[in-house]
Amino acid sequence: MNLLAPLAWLPLLAVGLVVARQLTKSWSRALGGARLAAPILLAVWILIRLFDFLAKGGGPLKWTAVSAANTATAEPFADATLRLSVGAGLILAAATIAVAKLKKAPPAKVTFGVIAAALAGLCGLLVAGTFAAGPLPFATALPVDLAAFIPALAGAIALGLAAPAERAKLPVAAPTAPVAVAVRARREVTPPQTEAEARLKKAGLLGPAAFTAPVKGSVELATGADEIDRVWDACGGAGSAPQALRRGLEAGANTGVLIADLPVPTEEALIDAAALATMFDARRVLVIAEDARATRDRIVGRAATLGGWRAGITVAGEGELATAAAAGQAPALIVLSPRDLGGKALGVTSPDGASWVGVVDRVILVGVDQLAPIASTHAAFSLRRLRLALDRTRARASWLATGAAGPETAKYLELATLARFELLGLGAAWTARTSVHVRAGGDSTAELTTAAQAIGNLPAIAIEDALAELRTGGARVTQAPGWRGAVALARLEDRQLAGLYRARTQLAHRLPGNSYSGVWWVDDSPLSRFLLREGVLAGLAQQDELPAARPVVGLGNQFLAAAHLEAALAEGAPDAEALRWAFGDGAVDGLLSARPEILTGARRARWDADAHVVVATPVLSLGANAWSDPRRDTVTANAIEVKSSVDGSVVARVDRRTAPTRMYPHRVFRSRGALWQVPAGPMGASITASPAPAGETPSSPELEVELGKAEWIARPEQHTAGKLKFARAVAKVAITERVTGAIARGAAAAGVRYAPVTAEYGTVALVVLFEKVPSRKALRHAGRLAADLVPAHVRVERDDLELVVAHDGLAGVARPALVFLDRHPDGIGLADALDPGTVHDLLRWTWGVLYRCPCVDGCAACTPADVLAAGPDKVGALKLLGG
Repeated sequence: MNLLAPLAWLPLLAVGLVVARQLTKSWSRALGGARLAAPILLAVWILIRLFDFLAKGGGPLKWTAVSAANTATAEPFADATLRLSVGAGLILAAATIAVAKLKKAPPAKVTFGVIAAALAGLCGLLVAGTFAAGPLPFATALPVDLAAFIPALAGAIALGLAAPAERAKLPVAAPTAPVAVAVRARREVTPPQTEAEARLKKAGLLGPAAFTAPVKGSVELATGADEIDRVWDACGGAGSAPQALRRGLEAGANTGVLIADLPVPTEEALIDAAALATMFDARRVLVIAEDARATRDRIVGRAATLGGWRAGITVAGEGELATAAAAGQAPALIVLSPRDLGGKALGVTSPDGASWVGVVDRVILVGVDQLAPIASTHAAFSLRRLRLALDRTRARASWLATGAAGPETAKYLELATLARFELLGLGAAWTARTSVHVRAGGDSTAELTTAAQAIGNLPAIAIEDALAELRTGGARVTQAPGWRGAVALARLEDRQLAGLYRARTQLAHRLPGNSYSGVWWVDDSPLSRFLLREGVLAGLAQQDELPAARPVVGLGNQFLAAAHLEAALAEGAPDAEALRWAFGDGAVDGLLSARPEILTGARRARWDADAHVVVATPVLSLGANAWSDPRRDTVTANAIEVKSSVDGSVVARVDRRTAPTRMYPHRVFRSRGALWQVPAGPMGASITASPAPAGETPSSPELEVELGKAEWIARPEQHTAGKLKFARAVAKVAITERVTGAIARGAAAAGVRYAPVTAEYGTVALVVLFEKVPSRKALRHAGRLAADLVPAHVRVERDDLELVVAHDGLAGVARPALVFLDRHPDGIGLADALDPGTVHDLLRWTWGVLYRCPCVDGCAACTPADVLAAGPDKVGALKLLGG
């Protein structure tokens, strides 16, 4: 007991540290609180001794009510020391909790802190050991309370001084772009670019603003800003950190937070701040972003502004990750593109066979819901492989994601990761003033030149030019506005309007003059004319009816599932049930029948949630066999390469069955950031494309589709919403495509025609049936317009979808129907994305476009050009869609 008596303070201090950690979510602040609690204990001890001396008290034995009648034994002194040590522990625990809670940042790191900690701890142990030898030295030489207080003081100091360096102090960030003018809450200020707006108005480029948003909050950090506020400020955010960022950093294992509709700079600030805050807490983070290298460099650049803190080892891409793993390094930041994640990155291990996935504490997903169907499907399967790897390595990562489709993206992420995602608004304290003027139609090229000349010579005006397409030899590449700069000049697509309108209130990044003025050019289409009518965007937003294009995911595609299944086997030894969850029964059964050698003979216990029993499931392994890289541009392995005529590099791949009508003669298409043109003439074993001449624009095919044999996958089901009545079904359909010419973007007819090129394949179709229609023209009018509106509701490109009007029904159901064809062999998930709710919204939007147009029987403002040429029936179409 003699030796333990001076150490009774230790469990009490440990309890104090745990409580302080729970309150502050930081071991750094908790340990720093313990070190600062030591001087408090010393002060209390000295004061008690002083008062005892002045009052002529009896000393520590009298304080503790211990009798020392028999000084031949150590027991009375041990009893007194024990009681005094408990008191010291209570003081240390209370002081640690109070200091950690009240002090916003941990104390500065002491030079040679570990050495000082060792000396302090040794001092405490010597005192305790000396006391354990017997009572006489303390009875004659030292006060007995030193035996209790010196170990307590030394231990508290040792804990604080030995804290990890990266947790000891978070550097205070200086604002990267200080703002001189503070913005009062909810009061608009005169922006410095007023002269720019005046010049644009004089040039005839500004009319009434299509949408606006008032300024909110203050751009200055509030007094007493904490660590997360300072990181947010260093990453380009304005004001205090958004609530969504704080909530995301608090997410537990296997849970996530999704923040939707963020402007690009705000999204970048949020992602960078989340990554840096994670690394500041000595944890490792994986970021999935389209441009991995640029994202890594941006995050590291933000870290450089934080007072000399170093981010540690960072890697971008599969190659750098493999190099770091081979050297036995564990990066603090790993940034991969969706293609890297879908490749061989998850199989990278260190020389001792350990996977880097096991050390990941947070996964950050950037815009994974904004990919085209094939890429989106690869991303979903890759996330399932990531989840299998996390489970295999017993990592307990939390998730943070940004996206555009709100609840639909949350469903997509939960399906892909098996983690629960909470959809949150940004919750920013500051939003910039927004004023955007949208110009439908007109010559954007000439008007951009006029706008640039009007404001180009103004000082202190940062201009965002999202029309980079006009800087590259006339190539037309549509880019969305990035919400950067004081004045923006941009060209966009009609389907982007809804998302841009939702994002207008979330400009939480620093802007020149604290406001944003945009001049945007949009294609003159029925959708853009409908949305830009006065009050339409605001009304739809108020009713929560502005669509967000949901991702298309072909998880039922057997080729892609089999490719990722093989990759998962190469990355570890998962069990059959886990693989069935990730890739489906068809893919697993097909692999087992084709390659029985992958069965290892081992079995793994797994809980069957349906049967409520533990079952044994086979463990599978690819062994030493190599696997093919599944990162393809097609949904089958039977592909033709499209090669550059300049250097022979592959610029695209296309399925052999669809190649004649996808890579039709004279087609102009975009790939790898450039425009390419397919030559005339028959297609060979491969296709050679040349750089498109200056002034060319992407083309569309003059396409005809003939329906062949059809069979129902999902039989027609009736749906009614008000006066709108329709049936929805899904069918397998054999189709024949014919292309007879190439139509330049914006043109009404083909600029070149030739003998038909054909393609035949089977696919999946979404079928919308009506009980009766006013006329065949009405069915075609409504159907063609609805097809043009699909990209506003579902994230597809023009090549992914085609509409066929089946006046006499399909597959034995004699009802007039609209057949939305998935133009990928065997389908890539379009029918699943067009669920009953989405079909209803699509048809109601089609009705709204027609109803809001003042024309009598269809015009260019509300009706596709081919419908006008064949003969419209607007009245009948409105009646078909519910009146």
